[in-house]
Amino acid sequence: MATKSKYKDLSYRDFLIPKKNGKPRRISAPSKELLQYQHNLMKGLYAYHAKQESVLNCENIQHGFIPNRNCVTAATQHIGYKHTIIMDLSNFFDSVNTSFFPKTITRYSHLFHKEGHCAQGFASSPIMANIASLPMIKDIKQSLNELHKAFIISQDNLEPEDDYKSFAFTVYADDIQISTNCRPLIKHIINLVTHIAESHKFSINRNKTRVRNTINGYRRILGINVGSDHIRATRKTMRKIRAADHQGNFHSKAGLTTWSRNLLPKVLRARSINQ
Repeated sequence: MATKSKYKDLSYRDFLIPKKNGKPRRISAPSKELLQYQHNLMKGLYAYHAKQESVLNCENIQHGFIPNRNCVTAATQHIGYKHTIIMDLSNFFDSVNTSFFPKTITRYSHLFHKEGHCAQGFASSPIMANIASLPMIKDIKQSLNELHKAFIISQDNLEPEDDYKSFAFTVYADDIQISTNCRPLIKHIINLVTHIAESHKFSINRNKTRVRNTINGYRRILGINVGSDHIRATRKTMRKIRAADHQGNFHSKAGLTTWSRNLLPKVLRARSINQ
């Protein structure tokens, strides 16, 4: 890892940009040297994150800002469910401060804003936020499993066709996705996740909490249509492909088309090609 002494300019510049709701969002733009300093620490941060995932038994739940994971790998886990709860963590980066980390990380003070939190605009902030939220994710996963078991035990007359399989639980940056076939548990899940988030010094933006039910065979998760046995691009993406074709923007069309095809998991993709 690089050390402070190698760098002369470890400064950054704060500025504001508007959010969709009109409120300001603070961005901290690092100098070239500070950006390089943060990039040089990334390998160690990713290794630490992977170790913590294993220790806390939270593998393959977080899909944002992690190599070989993305919105597609997250959405694929929600195939086959009827209901998906979407929840948003408020002020995600600003909520993450030095108190979330051991000294092995906090000693690198230039990973943090001068006010002590992770800054939007820092190269290191996304993986740092992922690390900070792992204990919360562990507790949510454990509580969801306990809730599901209690629900099954409480059902005296389950029919064979009742598909009450366990939950699908993923996190993409500050977005939480939980899928279930147990509709009576939806309110309990929302209250449970809200309580656990607050106990870990995070907060849920209740105005952004949504329940996506299956409509015409699909639920939209992270901008992807998720069905009973596959995922596919949304109509919005397909319109972009047609628009790119009409405008002669073949690079854009090729990229969007390739991305859409890659939405299918390899097994299902091979099956669809052979049909």
